Amino acid sequence: MLYKVLRRDGGCANGGKGKWHLPRDGKPGKWMSPVEGPLLACQNGYHLCRPKDLINWLGPVIYEAAARGETLESADKIVARQARLLRRLESWNEKTARLFACDCAERVLSLFEARF
Repeated sequence: MLYKVLRRDGGCANGGKGKWHLPRDGKPGKWMSPVEGPLLACQNGYHLCRPKDLINWLGPVIYEAAARGETLESADKIVARQARLLRRLESWNEKTARLFACDCAERVLSLFEARF
């Protein structure tokens, strides 16, 4: 399974440019146009997350995504020649994002309490 993190308007949340074709009426978004030239992480290609990568790329909206054609595996992402969004993950919303942030803060609070 692959994921893409975006802003609510379909724009890139973690750098990048352009807008993605969003899923509508229960149907996947259109395939993005194929990328020309060599795939390069952080430079050229559609950047997608594997489940283990999501923690590094969290943002407002998370979609399940698909890739086709050539792909390149990077340390914290997959770079694809072509990609599309399949469906929005409804379980990731403002409430779950806040709860996740609270959980993270709670786990490191003792590190700060010990220093002050």
